[in-house]
Amino acid sequence: MVYPSDLAPALIALNARMEIAASKGNRMVPVEEFYIGPEKNILKETVLSPQELVVAVEIPTSGTMVKGVYLKLKEREAFDFAVASVAVTLSLKNNLVDQARIAFGGLAPFPLRAAKAEATLKAKKVKDAISAACKECTDGAEPLSHNNYKVDAAKGILEKALISLA
Repeated sequence: MVYPSDLAPALIALNARMEIAASKGNRMVPVEEFYIGPEKNILKETVLSPQELVVAVEIPTSGTMVKGVYLKLKEREAFDFAVASVAVTLSLKNNLVDQARIAFGGLAPFPLRAAKAEATLKAKKVKDAISAACKECTDGAEPLSHNNYKVDAAKGILEKALISLA
């Protein structure tokens, strides 16, 4: 299965955290650490225990110039899960990428962060690093025989997202 959420990749790109309430007290968890893969526990999708509940989501503000975009590739126009989706935020200083956060939906059993693509963008002009970032964005992805098209789709929507931000 692939993770179908539209919201989770966007929250990861925004560096959001979730407040989780439990009888022993509340805790904060970065959204990218909230979801777990089947290799950790085949019966769970999140770090929540049965006695816990998400009570708030915190999105930090930034003092720098931040741009962002969310794109979703789907088969139908309305009410459809993403074939692949991407959320990108870029923090810019002097027209160079200071920080990048990229998260995909529809590619893995959890929202997938593209750390190598983020690193490729750092300290460069966006338009100068698009091709290299797209090559790195699915590093480590292991598609199944019937869904390997998703890797190309992810590269394509990341390219479109970065062009829109350049």
